[in-house]
Amino acid sequence: MDKKETTRVFTGHSDWVYSLAIDEKSKRLASGSYDGEVRVWNLEDGQVLAHFIAAPGYLQTEQRVSRGE
Repeated sequence: MDKKETTRVFTGHSDWVYSLAIDEKSKRLASGSYDGEVRVWNLEDGQVLAHFIAAPGYLQTEQRVSRGE
């Protein structure tokens, strides 16, 4: 088994993260958590670009991808 190295840690959620979506083209990561929050992250520097709050424990996920091509 290859040895893996941590390259970045994203901190901000206060409960388990259960959903991730990555857009490699725009270098963005979206994370959904049981804390009822969705965060959009910049993959290059780890900064939060957007933060949405819903009811804790009731957040459902839906993925929509538009490439604009």
